[in-house]
Amino acid sequence: MGTERIEAFSDGVFAIAITLLVLGVHVPHAADGQLGGALLRAWPSLISYVVAFAVIGLMWTSHHTMFSYIVRVDRWLVLLNLGHLMCVAFVPFPTSLLAEYARDTSNERAAAIAVSVTLTLAGIFYNAIWAYAARDHRHLTSTLNREEAAALGRRYRLGPVLFGLTIPIAWVSPTTALFSYALLALFYAVAPSRWHISPPGE
Repeated sequence: MGTERIEAFSDGVFAIAITLLVLGVHVPHAADGQLGGALLRAWPSLISYVVAFAVIGLMWTSHHTMFSYIVRVDRWLVLLNLGHLMCVAFVPFPTSLLAEYARDTSNERAAAIAVSVTLTLAGIFYNAIWAYAARDHRHLTSTLNREEAAALGRRYRLGPVLFGLTIPIAWVSPTTALFSYALLALFYAVAPSRWHISPPGE
């Protein structure tokens, strides 16, 4: 079958996940004249929200690009996509954990590792979608040749490797892991021409 329904469903999941992120940002309680300081102390929630928003937004962009080359789906591809969306929809939860426990030295490591593992699993499922669709070029458009498909596969495989590296970083320094997510989001945002093939017509 065609990809219209799976793309529409995926867009809905991405939209809900990116909206749920804001629920992890709480209005701080402050005495008279102390709101500014309270907002500064809330930096973990604000930074976690911005970084997670950027990461999910870039995941959606990459998912859109990938499905611009996938012209047909079957049951297995749908299931692999559901696995990817399951991870995407889960991102707000570990993001809230990280925002909540960023100042708790006894728990922040576990919260940061949860974020890293979730993003890594999302990348693994994403690569599984592409690997399945690109096998024998059976689900891909004829406008993408086999060499380009293989190049995309190699570039996509970099994602879970880089996010996987944030797991030991989170173990050592949760704060460094948070900034690592931001750097990875920035990397994929500013270097699309080098690391991605644009959708047809662009």
